[in-house]
Amino acid sequence: DVGDTFNNGNARVDAVKYDAAGALSEVLVDGDADAAFATAVDAAWDSFTGGQTIVDDAAYAFVAKRQPDGSLDPAFGTGGVVLFQSMAGCEPDVADAVYSLAVGSDGSVYAGGQACANPPAGGADALVLKLDASGRQVYADSYSSGNGNTEQVTGIATDSAGNAYAADSNYQFASILKYDPA
Repeated sequence: DVGDTFNNGNARVDAVKYDAAGALSEVLVDGDADAAFATAVDAAWDSFTGGQTIVDDAAYAFVAKRQPDGSLDPAFGTGGVVLFQSMAGCEPDVADAVYSLAVGSDGSVYAGGQACANPPAGGADALVLKLDASGRQVYADSYSSGNGNTEQVTGIATDSAGNAYAADSNYQFASILKYDPA
């Protein structure tokens, strides 16, 4: 179960795992307000959660990696979490956020979502972010059709050759973009 809960008036992410006996293990990204929008699982049963977090009044996209026992993976990013911010000063509704996740056969993590537009007016740009198996950024690509609407990557997938395919929409049209393994 992944979703928002409320804690002292602030939204937070509850990404939970139940074991076969029904025991609950809770993992959350520690921000002022968090929202989870995406989840994926790799071949080793590690799970990934993506979304948006607000830390010290700044919005970040995040990807968190949990091991099969539910604990954050300390070898991924910083303590199991990667934060991404394309630029500072964006309102949360157009700031960086992850809406889709996929894991490649090599352990790379592909995140699709939105990035703060430059200048931050009219809407967000579409975002594709690739992380290696340890959470290091391989690339971050944001793009816009230039029409001022918010654009978001709402679906992302990989193939056995390491290509990524991102589904983008902006309220006027939809497209599929292919990213080479580089």
